[in-house]
Parts: sequence; C-alpha cells; structure tokens
Amino acid sequence: MKITVFPTVLNGITNAPASKSITHRALICASFCRDKSIIKNPLIANDTLETIEALKNLGARILLTKNTIEVEGIQTDPHLFLSFKESASSLRMILPYVLFKRGKTTIGLNDVLLRRLTPQELLLFDEAIIDNTGMSLTCSFNFDKKVYNIIGNATSQWASGFLLLLPILDNKKVFLDDKLLNNPYLILTKEVMSQFGVTLIQEDSYFSSSSSYQSTNTTIEGDWSNAALWLLLNFLGSNIEIMNLNENSLQGDREITNIINKLKQSDDITIDLSNNLDLALVVAAASALRVGVTTLTGLKRLTHKESNRFQVILDLMEAFDIKTIHTDNQITIYGCQTLKGGLTIDSYNDHRVIMALLILASKCEKPITILNAEAINKSYPTLYDDYIKVGGLLKKEITIDKSSK
Repeated sequence: MKITVFPTVLNGITNAPASKSITHRALICASFCRDKSIIKNPLIANDTLETIEALKNLGARILLTKNTIEVEGIQTDPHLFLSFKESASSLRMILPYVLFKRGKTTIGLNDVLLRRLTPQELLLFDEAIIDNTGMSLTCSFNFDKKVYNIIGNATSQWASGFLLLLPILDNKKVFLDDKLLNNPYLILTKEVMSQFGVTLIQEDSYFSSSSSYQSTNTTIEGDWSNAALWLLLNFLGSNIEIMNLNENSLQGDREITNIINKLKQSDDITIDLSNNLDLALVVAAASALRVGVTTLTGLKRLTHKESNRFQVILDLMEAFDIKTIHTDNQITIYGCQTLKGGLTIDSYNDHRVIMALLILASKCEKPITILNAEAINKSYPTLYDDYIKVGGLLKKEITIDKSSK
C-alpha cells in the first residue's frame, strides 16, 4: 500500500491507541495466572498479535472480542514450534519463560529480528546460535544459578522477560546493572506485574519475588509513544485533542511533554533520547521544522531497531534538504519552517518512519507519497483513518506486487 499525504493543519478529537508496551506485559502476566483474566481496551496490532500467538502456542487460551482479550493461563505446554516475525518485544520477554520450561530451544525468526539481535545481547545466554540460512535462533540458559545477571548489553526487554519470570521460579534473584536499574520500561514492567498481584522485592540491584500471579481484570491506558505524533503536530500548529492519555502514566515516553517544552524554546537546544529511542524519528522530524538548531543525543542504539533509524534520520533530512551534522551517538539538525515536498519515500518497513513523514508532510508545499505504508500495522493500524477524522488529507492506494503473479 502507498499513501499520499497533503499538507494541512489538523483540528479535532482523537483517541490515543492503547499502549503497546502495557498490552504485551498484561498478556504475558495473564498467561502466567491459573484463572481467567480480562484485558480491556488492548492494542490489537501486528506486534501484540505476535505475543498472543506465541502464548497460545505455549498453552494459554486467548479469546479476542470486540474490545477485550480474555486470557486463561498456561496449564500445559503443547510444545508447538515457536516463531517470531518482527516483534522484538514478544521475543525478548517470552523467550526466558520458554527456556525455563523447555530447556535448550530453537525458535524461528524472520530476517528483521535476525538483523536486530546483536552479539552483545546474546552474551546473556549460555549458548546462542543464529542460523541465518535456516532463519532460527537456538539458545539455552542455566536456571540452576541462584542469581541471573542482566547487564547493560542486554536490552530492557530481556530484563523484563526475566523479571516477569521471577514469580514462577523458586528462590531466585535477578541482578540488574546500573544501566538498566532505573529504565522506564522496567518500571512499567513492575507496575503491570503488581496489577496481577506480584510484588517484586528490591535489595540494591537485586530483585526477587515470593508472590504469585493472580488473575485480574485490567484496562490498558493510551500509548504515549504513538500519541507523540499528535502532540508534535500540535506543537507545529494543529489543534488536536487527544483522549485516553494518563497524565500520571509510568510510560517512559510521557517524556514527550518535556521534550516539546524544549522544542518551544527559541535558542539552540540539546535533547537526550537515550531512554526514549522510540521517539527519535518523530522528534527529529519536529526538530527539522523549528527555528534553531537541535542536537539529539543518546542515539547509538537506533541502528538495531525496525530499520537502522540512525541512518534513516540522516536519509530523511537529506531528502528534504535539511542540514545535519552527526557523530556515532548524536545528530544535530538545522531547522527550517517550510519544506518543498513533492517526494516519494519508502517507509523502510518501519512504523515510526511513517509517523515522522506525517509530521514532515504537514509543512511541505507539495504532497509526499509514502511507499510500503502498511508498516503502520505494527503498532497503530487505525492511524490513517484517525488522521482523516481530524481533517488530514490522505489518499490510500493498494499496490499489487506484479512479481507474485
């Protein structure tokens, strides 16, 4: 699919989509309960559907209705083969449980996830073998240890996976190094676990739990990462009222409100995105449209996202004739208030790229066309309809792959 986006000022009311991060975690916690849990207002998107599929293959009974997910926890493992397509969150937060239950395991991965896994993060495991030909990962982990050390080379998603496992283990501890200890995504993991009756005990950098998962009914709040698109469009002159956002949310990307306050300053600014990498593309797009110079730092890990987002930012800025200077961890963007547009740009199969392009399109003199626009289904499948509802001028066109005929 391709979309053509025409420059316009938006005005209206929209609902922030449900939080992807919280939906993932709630699904996993519910699957670790004995009885039925009900998750209200979940995000149904490609990533969360991957989590659902994996948990069902592990033995959870999951039923999707109009605006809820009913989950009956895992009782027995049917030992079905597991594979993951593009959701790194699903892989990293579920695999520790799989290794605990099944021991040494081989799982299927597509090329996106094979590219995203780094040698450094796989040092977490006793054995980790990537087969690029067979599109698989074989790994093992020694659960006989009393303490599982999760160091900074591992992502917060791996750390979340082991924290989620603690209530199932017997008298074990997880050690998190300083790089992970106060990570906002781990704080979110602990909060969701608490909704399912689990208390994590923290002693310095060590975590343990003597409680067990309890089924519950929970409602998923709005997603600050995806709502950042609307908030940044407001910063650039639109007037969109965004519903379903929790102002007291523990989501780390609530930081977007502070980032926007910085963007409003008239002088040159520096924004550290090391804990908010999902915001990097949309913040870069907005930075290109403000008066002044914006330096974005903490970007090194962008190279292993859905696309090489560090390079994508540079590519987008070049395509729109926006001056940048960069090192391996930061990009400095020289803002301009209007753009020529008239471009056709690929989405890089990355949902965040599409959001960044919608921001850039808002200040173009001519429309832009985005190829492979179905990538938005990873996290925000209703975005285009929501965009039109608040006055956006957007034309969708289904493209046919002639090579498949």
